[in-house]
Amino acid sequence: MHVSTRTDTRGLPVGTVLRWWRPVFRILLVLLVSAGVVFSLSNRSVVLIKFAPLPFTIEAPIYLVLMSILFMGVLLGGVGMWLSGLSKRQEVRSQSRRLRLLEAKLAEERRRHPSPLDEGGGGK
Repeated sequence: MHVSTRTDTRGLPVGTVLRWWRPVFRILLVLLVSAGVVFSLSNRSVVLIKFAPLPFTIEAPIYLVLMSILFMGVLLGGVGMWLSGLSKRQEVRSQSRRLRLLEAKLAEERRRHPSPLDEGGGGK
């Protein structure tokens, strides 16, 4: 029997909490999508959209306008979150490179100067 020792970002074992939330998330997603469909079918009237400094207007269903604004908000929020994590990701890459370098140096030192404990089996 193999027990996973991998952990997620909060230190919890991978797959324990997420396994319980997956069906709940799917149910909420189905409810959200069905609410969006009902909203779209209920708000099919056409609205006129004017862009103040520009000389053109657009006629579109109100549900399309509102869902486009929602989509743009989600998209801009995702881009903002991605941009805010750039410095942390760069730091992690730098630390990872440094760790690999130090591990290589340690392995080289162990090859040059073997420990007496390593030769005897390490007591195991």
